[in-house]
Amino acid sequence: MSDERLFVACDVPLIARQWIHDAIDREAFDDARWITLENQHITLRFLGATSSERAPLVMDACAAAADAHGSARVRVDGLGVFPSLRRAAVLWAGVRDESRVLTKLAAGLDDVLGELGWDREKRSFTPHVTLARFRRPQRMGALPKLPSGAPDFDIDSLTLYRSRLHPKGSRYEVIGRFPLS
Repeated sequence: MSDERLFVACDVPLIARQWIHDAIDREAFDDARWITLENQHITLRFLGATSSERAPLVMDACAAAADAHGSARVRVDGLGVFPSLRRAAVLWAGVRDESRVLTKLAAGLDDVLGELGWDREKRSFTPHVTLARFRRPQRMGALPKLPSGAPDFDIDSLTLYRSRLHPKGSRYEVIGRFPLS
């Protein structure tokens, strides 16, 4: 059986992705490779290479995590970078999640997948939408502010994706959707 690159995410509606796109001055970020709108989401857990016979275990983990949490309303909230302003490699839009459902979902997935043999996530979870990757780490000053008026949106399901690498960028295929209870 071949390995597949899998990850679990929450989808972001097009209206929110388009608002972010329109709000950012792309010329302010040299050397950025922008993520296409259709590939923007909130990653909860990246699994990496996963054998196809383990995919049903991942689907069960997603269903269990989704069943344990209700939906929540969230909003885009500011820009940030990973790992730091001194060596920025990734530009992202933060997600304000006052109910902490995204953090709870990420922790729940980490627990269930940890019991199934996946390494536990060592970094703390920051709810965000990846917008761009820099070809070389960038030294950043203060990041520009996003305008007010970001649309609220609902987090009401988890999505298990397969990532396929292509010369023009990754392509994501939905393996399963799991509604939150």
